[in-house]
Amino acid sequence: MEMCGVLCNAIRYFFFALIVEDIMTTTHKIINQNAKLTDASKLMRDNNIHSLIIVDDEGKLVGTMMFLHVSKKLNKL
Repeated sequence: MEMCGVLCNAIRYFFFALIVEDIMTTTHKIINQNAKLTDASKLMRDNNIHSLIIVDDEGKLVGTMMFLHVSKKLNKL
């Protein structure tokens, strides 16, 4: 427990000093909301990513999709 005390405090300090910019992703993949789920899954797999930005036909942001969403949906079928 004592060893964790110093290490845990260092981790907490580092974690609470972070800002979103420190861990955000800057390379995003975008897909249209009417795209097939298989196309979205392929885009994530081919780019080794776990989420996509979803846009409408005008390119306006309408949401995000994560691989977790796909997995949960498939489990309900």
